[in-house]
Amino acid sequence: MAAEYALELDKAISQGNIEVPLKGVALGDSWVSPIDSVLTWAPFLLQLGFVDTEGYRTIDTYAQQTKAALDAGNYELATDLWSTTEMIILSVTSGIDFYNVLFPVPGKSRSQPITSRKDFLGKMLLRDSSLDHFMNTFVKEALAIPENVTWGGQSDNVFSSLSEDFMKPVTSVVEQLLKETNLTVCVFTGQLDLIVDTPGTLIWAERLQWSGAQQWLSAERSSVVIDGIIEGYKKTYRNFHFYWLLRSGHMVPTDNPAGALRLLQEITGYV
Repeated sequence: MAAEYALELDKAISQGNIEVPLKGVALGDSWVSPIDSVLTWAPFLLQLGFVDTEGYRTIDTYAQQTKAALDAGNYELATDLWSTTEMIILSVTSGIDFYNVLFPVPGKSRSQPITSRKDFLGKMLLRDSSLDHFMNTFVKEALAIPENVTWGGQSDNVFSSLSEDFMKPVTSVVEQLLKETNLTVCVFTGQLDLIVDTPGTLIWAERLQWSGAQQWLSAERSSVVIDGIIEGYKKTYRNFHFYWLLRSGHMVPTDNPAGALRLLQEITGYV
């Protein structure tokens, strides 16, 4: 959604409808090409040792079914199969953390079977319980939010309403940003993210069609060094920047704040 917001905002600025100094957009572990993430889950988990060959085959079977539904234009079915694939992953890995695959998981995580999307989301979002409590207590009270309104209470309805759009790629929008605007486009990926894994992100980024595509592909990939430690890598050509952030998952600023801050400084020019 960030890519589309940036494109529409840039159009509004160009037409004189809005006056804001928009300079670029950052797409961090962004759901730009969902199927590329889904198709790389099985090999990603196999290479990291979270599944064996049988587990790989099981996950890949559902991933391929997801792709078939997407290719056939059955978008809601593709979303359902995406959810099923993630539930299969939770089952064969005994509850891997989707936000950061190296985050410690309790050994009893598999004791309760996952039989529905609600159960799946409960497992997947377990680490957000402190945020949920904070929003529904301190923030709710500070903002005088009515008792019958719950932070996050609308999420199921919103997801259901958008289920047909969820698996559709928006790589064409990223291409528009690169072709039709002067905005800086920064894509960054957390090395340990499973939701939007690095292999899948790199696939769609390298497939983008724009005037600088070949030059970006052949550009030097340099390390991001902070206090003598490599925190990531980057590749840049013109207004397209791609960052690999190490020791971080889906929430890059939380897992690797130093790397995230350096990325922000380099992209904005503020040090």
